[in-house]
Amino acid sequence: MASLAANISWMYTELPFEERFAAAAAAGFRFVEWSYAFDYSKEELRQLLADHSLQLTLINVPAGDMAAGELGLAALDGRQADALAAFATALDYAETLRAPLVHYLAGKPPPGSDPAHTDKVFLKNLCQAADLASSSGITLTLEPLNPVDRSGYHLMTVAHAVRLIEASERKNIRLQLDVYHQQMSGGNLIQTIEQNFELLAHVQVAGVPGRYEPDVGEINTAAIISRLDGLGYEGVIGCEYRPLSDTTAGLGWAAQYLRR
Repeated sequence: MASLAANISWMYTELPFEERFAAAAAAGFRFVEWSYAFDYSKEELRQLLADHSLQLTLINVPAGDMAAGELGLAALDGRQADALAAFATALDYAETLRAPLVHYLAGKPPPGSDPAHTDKVFLKNLCQAADLASSSGITLTLEPLNPVDRSGYHLMTVAHAVRLIEASERKNIRLQLDVYHQQMSGGNLIQTIEQNFELLAHVQVAGVPGRYEPDVGEINTAAIISRLDGLGYEGVIGCEYRPLSDTTAGLGWAAQYLRR
């Protein structure tokens, strides 16, 4: 049965980052993930994981200049060297911290860019990164985002991600499905999981609307987790949501899964 990972970039934000590891472990999490923690050394992060008997499941590739609106570099023509350098940093951290998955961000191409050309740029960078990661047993994930929260992002649908995965012909490139983004984009959550299960490496959950706890709003998260279990999902389910108040107080929905 699937286990939960606390995404400590989103959860426990009432605490300093270094204290979130202890809080997650105390709540019963055995796994954590985060978006970005490159301002901490690999040694600091490795020690925090070890101190609290936590395993890291997933990190993102550095996104570029987020203050300027960047959300990945790999789909930006002319930024190939920057994309490679960003991935090299992520790979170094993933290898040291034993994270099996790296979310490979696409980015926001300039308005008016040709989507077909952008795909070619992105796919070439993606394949190069996957080849570099293969010797370490690390898998790259592609995560479709949604146009409401992430306007202009290159990768917006599961169908687009699947086309790129298949075109790459790389076994270590797979699908990351965030049910929040999928619900905001097109719904059909369980059907989407069933249709793409063989490519599915990672699932993330949050409630819609608001991206709050997974039991807040219109998504039946319990049904999604039950279906994943029924299909034999062996990955971890990332809790990438914004708690309504205190993180621990909002974990009632997760109690049955944290006891696994």
